[in-house]
Amino acid sequence: MTSTRKILLATDLSDGSASARDHAIGLATRWNAELHVCFVELLHAGDGAYRTPPLLAAPPGPATATDARLREYLGPVSCPVVTHIESDISAAPAVLRCARKQNADLLVIGTHARRGLERVLLGSEAAAIVRDAACPVLVVGIDHAYPAGSYTSILAAVDFSDVSAAALRTAAGLARTHDAALEVMHVLEPLPPLMHPAPPPLSMNEYFEQRLAAARQETGNLSAAAGVPEGTERIVREGVAHECIVSQARTTGVDLIALGTHGRHGVSRLLLGSVAERVLRTAPCAVLVQPAAADAPASAA
Repeated sequence: MTSTRKILLATDLSDGSASARDHAIGLATRWNAELHVCFVELLHAGDGAYRTPPLLAAPPGPATATDARLREYLGPVSCPVVTHIESDISAAPAVLRCARKQNADLLVIGTHARRGLERVLLGSEAAAIVRDAACPVLVVGIDHAYPAGSYTSILAAVDFSDVSAAALRTAAGLARTHDAALEVMHVLEPLPPLMHPAPPPLSMNEYFEQRLAAARQETGNLSAAAGVPEGTERIVREGVAHECIVSQARTTGVDLIALGTHGRHGVSRLLLGSVAERVLRTAPCAVLVQPAAADAPASAA
């Protein structure tokens, strides 16, 4: 974790990325952080022609004109702003390169599909950014407006892996910084029939109660280790993980979901069919994704 507080917003200057812009500005202002804005000029390989990409697109023009457009797009802000104009045949490498060069604590990206990442994430630039980032990534859908003032409620989904613990530490730090309510949730997924122990010695009900008690204990231990205050709501529920997480977020109206990308069912590519990907597709709010290699944002420590 770095002591320098830097937020990097990757934007294409479209109305569809306005919510991501608002989250980035709101966080930078609250954290007194530098706001770095990355704009990618995408070129066809070979001929240098500009194209329209699925996530980030830059119109051709002098760097000074693009810088002026970036600052106009941000509008009046009270935090320091630094603009970056990158060129590449693909957006993701340029954004990731910029984030690493600037030692960003948090990367903010938007999606244009109204159904979260339904049509944008899989196999796209966004997937590569979330998968390969060296810092946490805040993924903001077009309808995920930044709450007035700050976040008021955060849901941290945990699976007891190391990256899940890191995501919980980040969520706990954000809750302290924003004076937000925090919920910690673990979903106990049903075991396939062949994995159930055959009674005796335990009935299926007794076995489930033992699993439930163990999950509650481990959720409590993980929360304590992450510095989560006593009295924070801890939820353990049986069901399909992504469905339970999204349902809880909708029911309680949280402003932010925090989770890790590599849990017990770890992946080297961004979780095709995974909990994290499915939450990103259907979440009713912004999602803070903690990659395995990432540190928590400095302001969330």
